[in-house]
Amino acid sequence: MTGMSSCITSVIETTKGFLVRPTETFQQHDGTSLAKAFQYFAVLTLFYAIVFGIVEGVVFYLNIGSAFDDLAIASGFMGIMSWILIFFLIAFAFTSCFFGIFLYGLFQHVFVLLCGGECGIVQTMKAMMYGSVPALLFGWIPVISVIAAIWSLVLMIIGIRELHKLSTTAAALVILLPMVLTFVITILFVLFIVSVIGLGAAEISSALLSAGL
Repeated sequence: MTGMSSCITSVIETTKGFLVRPTETFQQHDGTSLAKAFQYFAVLTLFYAIVFGIVEGVVFYLNIGSAFDDLAIASGFMGIMSWILIFFLIAFAFTSCFFGIFLYGLFQHVFVLLCGGECGIVQTMKAMMYGSVPALLFGWIPVISVIAAIWSLVLMIIGIRELHKLSTTAAALVILLPMVLTFVITILFVLFIVSVIGLGAAEISSALLSAGL
């Protein structure tokens, strides 16, 4: 029990540090191993997955299951479906965060290298994991999740800056440049698809007019 209590206290204190004193806390975790950082990340991810799954399952039941309150069998079935949905969402959320953080870390590390970061991929992974704290704590709350996502981006910038010994500008480029590039590429792709569809529609219209239809 003492070990469990100590672990919980450590998680709470670490979380408080990243939320209230991010720069100082990142400096304190400069030498932390990736395994220890991942253990901390896994605990918060499990918290997020459980709360997210329960909230979404309850919302599903309230919005759909309540319509069958007068039908005992149907209502019971919807209750079972809600529990199945809860367990599915918990597993999905945890798995997505688990694999997503490593893929995201690998992707971001490319830009760390481009911006002069030389402290290794472990530091990048740690910056991503610790930077995810606000998103994991508050990401399941509607509207607040947007603020939490922005907050996490700010923490990731601080993390990259402190763990890779980069300037704030370079750290910001590491985090924001991929987002800008992704946005631009998405816009260009959408414009390309729209233009292709437009040309196709114009050719069809021209063909119909030529045929006298």
